[in-house]
Amino acid sequence: MRKRNEIPDQPRYGYAAETAYRLLLDMGFDSFPILPSDIIDRYPDRIIVLPWSKARDILESVDPYHLHQLNAEARTMHVRGSQLYTIIYDDVRITNPDRIRWTIMHELGHICLKHLVHFENTGLNRGGLTKREYGVLEQEAHRFAAEVFMPSAFFRAMRLDRFALRLVCGVSQEAADRQYNKLQDMKYHYTGKYDDALYRAFCSFFYRNYSEMLYNGIRRIWGQSGYRKYVSYSRKCPTCHAYNSLQDAHCCIYCGSLLEPDASGVYSLARKKSEESLAALPGKSIFHFLSVERKHPNGKGPSYHVYCPVCLNHDITADSEHCRICGQPLQNRCLEEHKIVPLGARLCPDCGRPTSSRRAYQTAEQRFSRLDEYANRALENADWIEYPYWDYIRFSALRQGNYDLTSALYYSKAYEDDNGNLRVFVVSAAAERAVINDSVLLFSMMNEHDATPHERMEVYNVNAI
Repeated sequence: MRKRNEIPDQPRYGYAAETAYRLLLDMGFDSFPILPSDIIDRYPDRIIVLPWSKARDILESVDPYHLHQLNAEARTMHVRGSQLYTIIYDDVRITNPDRIRWTIMHELGHICLKHLVHFENTGLNRGGLTKREYGVLEQEAHRFAAEVFMPSAFFRAMRLDRFALRLVCGVSQEAADRQYNKLQDMKYHYTGKYDDALYRAFCSFFYRNYSEMLYNGIRRIWGQSGYRKYVSYSRKCPTCHAYNSLQDAHCCIYCGSLLEPDASGVYSLARKKSEESLAALPGKSIFHFLSVERKHPNGKGPSYHVYCPVCLNHDITADSEHCRICGQPLQNRCLEEHKIVPLGARLCPDCGRPTSSRRAYQTAEQRFSRLDEYANRALENADWIEYPYWDYIRFSALRQGNYDLTSALYYSKAYEDDNGNLRVFVVSAAAERAVINDSVLLFSMMNEHDATPHERMEVYNVNAI
């Protein structure tokens, strides 16, 4: 039997990942990037973090914790019998903000993984560890930091490229590259039991704020080396201030205005000032369809909607180009030039003219406006709040291949009271029947993670009110 104070022979990557996920869930994180200060601020009486330059004055030491002598980026101290931890990080030799955040999160990993209390030789310092022991603990803390910043249990489903992963999570490109490569390895999956819980926590923020996250990520690395290659990931329209995430777009896909030059453009001082002024203005994240796409049967053609975004018909054959019910195109084309454009473009990204998807988005906006109008009227003067995980419920139905329920929830709003009672608003009689028929499934998806059980549901068809 392994002694309690014996350092494992190999890094416990699964344990490190699970600890990171429990932390994210217990602290209620639901947006990115995750910052070390978000954690430290929760424990002001237990965790003290000081830059080396400041620690010199406070501790009256030439080299606090012998940081420079040991050529370390940071060190954490814990005195036995107390719950106080002190982290000192090098702010003199390390000035890159991404690197500093990673270093501090790494040290938080040692604390959360209980390295300094479970093993005798780490109680006051790590000077008594062998090279192997030290390496094991460092690898565990490194894995913890990676999974807090970029939880694989969530990002495996998002399928971001390595550059978007950096922008969303606020890490260095090197760290993003390492995690991206691990996400491509199907064997790299330690804690499947946390997948749904993390997907639920971050789902709404991700799908509603993805373009804004990219834009803010670009702003964080403004002026850093290689900055230009990230610029086109999300640009704010200078006219309508909507975020545009089509990297090769010349025109705003919402208002048709010309966008600023992409990463290949010339960056003059005037351009920089203009960009800074635009960045200071509030941006807009525009609604996108909650749908999946499918490739043409030959594998080379454009992507299609898996079900019609207008009438929600999902009886669609593999070679369907139009909805057989309402005639809505299932691929998106510029109506002026007749060329195929991405499904999310309301206006052509090249010429700014209307696309075949514009009708679908106009219909969607009218329906959501109607949902809001009737929900506000029905819930007036009542203690109802919008159910925060409804996006997760919609995507769960889609991931399960339940297209009847998915299409019913496509245009819907859900509200709950303190007792767990639900009111769901939909836009058709067919959707009303589908939600009622699948109420048991809906309750099971909600009650798997919600503290307050849901057992009663009222469904309203806003077109019948």
